[in-house]
Amino acid sequence: TLQLRHFKLLPVLIMGIILAGTFVLYYQKKDSADGRLLIWKVSFEMIKDKPVIGHGYGAFHAKYMDYQGEYFKNNPNSKYAKLTDNVKHPFNEFIKVAVEFGLVGLIVVFSFILFVLWKVIKSENKDRGLVFSGLVSFLVFACFSYPLQNIAVWLLLAFYLLALLPSKKIRIRNSPGSIIARILVVILCAFFFSHFSKQIQAEMKWKTIAVNSLRGNTEGMLPEYEKLYSTSLKQNPYFLYNYGAELNFAGRFDKSIDILIECQQRFNDYDLQMLLADNYHKKGETEKAIEIFRHTSFMIPCRFLPI
Repeated sequence: TLQLRHFKLLPVLIMGIILAGTFVLYYQKKDSADGRLLIWKVSFEMIKDKPVIGHGYGAFHAKYMDYQGEYFKNNPNSKYAKLTDNVKHPFNEFIKVAVEFGLVGLIVVFSFILFVLWKVIKSENKDRGLVFSGLVSFLVFACFSYPLQNIAVWLLLAFYLLALLPSKKIRIRNSPGSIIARILVVILCAFFFSHFSKQIQAEMKWKTIAVNSLRGNTEGMLPEYEKLYSTSLKQNPYFLYNYGAELNFAGRFDKSIDILIECQQRFNDYDLQMLLADNYHKKGETEKAIEIFRHTSFMIPCRFLPI
């Protein structure tokens, strides 16, 4: 009976340890934890607006800062104001899925996770303990950070999943189907190699002209920026921001506005809005500039410049 009573107390003890650990960890880096709480709170406002299918792929980058600005506009005395900054990720992979793909995306992700964990538990593989602990560690990490932004994490996940495959020898037969499959794989590899080679060359060229521009040759580099704009870099929001900033510096305010508005569809933050407002200000469109500056001041209330 005594052993049974101790067994019943075990879950309570574990829960107490978890709560105590959470409390201690929270106060170890309270400002960092509060900053995450703010991001999660604003992210849930995004989820509430489109709960079923979400805002679409990449929408967190494009829309989060506008929501943060709206939050501080409605809560000017918020205790979180001093903790704000540009935000590129919600520090939770599942919240990011919910923002971009809604409830549908979450169901798909959790279904896949449960399926994989179930397969691990049912597996007779001698490494299943390693795989299970690795996957659970990843899931915990995903609740407080952005592990999927790191290639090493993707490689680890692939390793864990491959460890579950049966170690049987596979015989490859030279049937017509297998030959066609191998030809398709070679074609795909050649296509991706060509695509990534062009991407690398474009980014190396971008670095060269960006450095030359910083050395005082902005006007001479604008035609080179225009050439790169017609390549795949047009899809890169960081290139678009850099191009818009160079156009602003060169006094091409109308073109800079067009490029920054295009960038805003993929990536939006305090700095982009400040640059956009500066373009309108220097064009003489004061009211439009004031409107953007005011909106920007709510994005990051602890920044001085918009005030």
